[in-house]
Amino acid sequence: MDGAVERLMANGFRITITAGTGLVGSTVPLKPDAATTIGTRSTCSLVTPSERVAPVHCKIAREGGDWVLRCETDSRTQRLCGVNVNDGRCTEFRLRHGDRIEIGCYRLRFDEPDGPPDPFEALAPPITLAAVPPPQQGNPRITALAGERVLIGSSDTALWRLPDRTVSRHHCRVEFDGQNWIIRDLQSRNGTYVDGQRVASTDLSHGSRIRVGRYRIEVAIEG
Repeated sequence: MDGAVERLMANGFRITITAGTGLVGSTVPLKPDAATTIGTRSTCSLVTPSERVAPVHCKIAREGGDWVLRCETDSRTQRLCGVNVNDGRCTEFRLRHGDRIEIGCYRLRFDEPDGPPDPFEALAPPITLAAVPPPQQGNPRITALAGERVLIGSSDTALWRLPDRTVSRHHCRVEFDGQNWIIRDLQSRNGTYVDGQRVASTDLSHGSRIRVGRYRIEVAIEG
């Protein structure tokens, strides 16, 4: 490894897992001399178990002076995968500090070594949402750092997918508003309920119980 590569690795370019079903808060260092792979395959640099993620979904590699994300062909369907970066759909993207990458039920943040930290993460502990009964497909729980938004719905475009006809495509959103974790109903068909009351928007606390369609969602905010 030459000196330039060593300096890049020491500088700390990385991906931080900011929301998902596991490893939230952990980081994956980016290596300038090797691509970082993201997918469900056990040999990937970052393994993201989800039925919405391909075995090798995308790669992040150093090209010239940039870090570039490129999607791969899904070996199951032979179709090009896609990701959301900063809420826009794409198959290729040149990353900058703070960019958010959404893959299946995971959100990742691209961090540069000299970039400012996320201002919200120091203000509140992570939130964990657990569905009862657990969905027959998808994930029974999700965790998010403050600064992230969790879109809940039955659509594949929802970060936390709860597949059921009683759940709207984009049903509600959980987010940190700078002071509290809150939930906002997104004009859902059957409404969003917190502790038995139908709400348009309200604060959440540790132990709150949310009702989304047929699912009861238990809230844990530790810290």
